[in-house]
Amino acid sequence: VSFDSMIELSAVVEIQGEGTTIYFDIDGADGPDPATAYTGPFSLAGLGVTGPGEHELRFFAEEDSGIREATRTIKLYITQAVSLAQEITNRPNPFAAGRELTRVLFNPKASGTANITIYDLYGAVVLTHHMDVSAGMTAEFTWDGYNGTGNLVANGGYICRIAGPGYDYRRKIAVVK
Repeated sequence: VSFDSMIELSAVVEIQGEGTTIYFDIDGADGPDPATAYTGPFSLAGLGVTGPGEHELRFFAEEDSGIREATRTIKLYITQAVSLAQEITNRPNPFAAGRELTRVLFNPKASGTANITIYDLYGAVVLTHHMDVSAGMTAEFTWDGYNGTGNLVANGGYICRIAGPGYDYRRKIAVVK
């Protein structure tokens, strides 16, 4: 997820007519048990969470009668946001082709079709993809390390080129196995 991704929590009421409160926290900020009452969708940025990497969301629901479920924990992997100074990035880089995905994030300057081409370092086309994007919204393309014919690419360097109306971005991507 990114810092501005909206997170929504919900609970199923076991006893009709009974009220339920969800309690949550991030990275154990509330101590042994989450103590922040959930009031609606939130983002990590809105909670003041900084720094990309792994974060932990803990939560549980409690009915007005005192019946409480066990605390649940979800790991959130946060990417660094694309800044205006950085028009394209990818995470992770390098990445293990065939075992993980790399997320290519970019900021299109205009709405329309983005043409994505992955090249090897000799300039040969490895993969092509087209996607509709909107100006002002960070777009995401994921690559699993397979080429256009379904074969796993070799270790080494690759160039990701994303071109659309008014922009032409390039990013080096390293593949390791």
